[in-house]
Amino acid sequence: MSHIVNIRFIQWRAISAKFFTIAFLCLVIGCHSTPDYNYRNHPFNHEVIEKLPIYDSLGRAIIQHYSAIYKPTKGEPTYVYIDYQDGDEIYKDLPQDAAGKIKGYITELGPNFFFGFDLYKDSTMKIYVRDTLLKTFHMDVFERLSFFPAGTDSLKKRDFPSRDTILNKNWQYWIRFDNQGLF
Repeated sequence: MSHIVNIRFIQWRAISAKFFTIAFLCLVIGCHSTPDYNYRNHPFNHEVIEKLPIYDSLGRAIIQHYSAIYKPTKGEPTYVYIDYQDGDEIYKDLPQDAAGKIKGYITELGPNFFFGFDLYKDSTMKIYVRDTLLKTFHMDVFERLSFFPAGTDSLKKRDFPSRDTILNKNWQYWIRFDNQGLF
């Protein structure tokens, strides 16, 4: 009989140890809080806004050669360009002079102000400005510019977790906030 009691006592200790381990982990995770981030006051980068004439030239140069890079697809976007280290992908899709002109604008913008774009069927595009990790807040910040070559009088405001500003009838600057997962 004492043998059975000892086995049950050992089982109880094992279950208790698991319970306390789980409770401890929940407590640690719950107590590990990050400061709240003030999304509404996150600044739009003034250098991005100052470079708008270069972005405008880039966007118009891309649209000028839309027919060369348009690839009919079932979904959106119709063309995606990411500026990899060699940066020569654009030369595969465009005539050399057009690709050189576009690469010139990309170089003028600099590596912290451009890393790609998506081109859509209606000739609008999304330019990838930069992605930033805010380690303290465990958050990614994605900065984008949307280009509307035909212009637009009314743009829908982006909902949280994004914020935007209209720079002119052709450009919207927007920032998306994305909390990183626990793991």
